[in-house]
Order: sequence, then structure tokens, then C-alpha cells
Amino acid sequence: MPRRAWRPQPVRLRPGEWLRWQFNLRFGSTFSSGRAWSYRLETLNLAYGGHPDFSGKPTRTVIERGDLR
Repeated sequence: MPRRAWRPQPVRLRPGEWLRWQFNLRFGSTFSSGRAWSYRLETLNLAYGGHPDFSGKPTRTVIERGDLR
């Protein structure tokens, strides 16, 4: 599996702000017939203080999706 050559910059949230961070993963297993891959997209919503409304648009967004080939 190719490694990610970069990492996103750190994000500072102020009180009341929230962040949506998306990244993907690839897992492999070896079977008798070859290699099977499993893919997953993860979305993490993080908030600082208060009770954010995660159904709206985030204050900040980080997209860390790699090429899964």
C-alpha cells in the first residue's frame, strides 16, 4: 500500500467552531485466489466548546484522502 507523502497542517479551533476531517483507508488480505482489498472512508467531526450543529457546514474542513489504486 502506498504511504502518504504528506500530512495536513494542524488546525486550531476557537470556541464554537467545528472541524470535519475525512480520510480513507485500504486493507488487504491474502486468499488462495489472490489478494482482496477492502476500502473505507472515515469522517471525523470535532468540536471545541458548546453544542455544535453537525448537520450544517463545518467551520474548517481537512481532506486527507489518498490514491487507493
